[in-house]
Amino acid sequence: MTKKFYFFLISGFLMANFLFLISPVLVHAQGNSATSAVTSESELELPQPLGHRSPAVIIGDVLKYILGFVGVIALVMFVYGGFTWMTSGGSPDKIKTGKNAIVWAVIGMAFIFLSYAIVEFLLKAFLNK
Repeated sequence: MTKKFYFFLISGFLMANFLFLISPVLVHAQGNSATSAVTSESELELPQPLGHRSPAVIIGDVLKYILGFVGVIALVMFVYGGFTWMTSGGSPDKIKTGKNAIVWAVIGMAFIFLSYAIVEFLLKAFLNK
């Protein structure tokens, strides 16, 4: 059961990312008339997806994106811990499991916020962003 859940979760995440990566190409392709044949190489040019940004800025943006995704996972774990604790029915094992999930989710969120602050600081300090 859990293997299927994780498979579909990861597959959905990868498909959503693929759609976000391919959407500029699709929008550019729709700008040209779909019925005309490609007659020159200039019609095959695609827009530059990175723009005029340096690789360091791109790496910083990717790190922020990853930290945001990990923050969502920490929030889900926080909710899971609260749900486990509230539905424990007085069972000491489930209460302990719920409390531990909440404590570790809070610690994880603290590390995520700290990491995000460090990435922001480094981007501003070294890249004058």
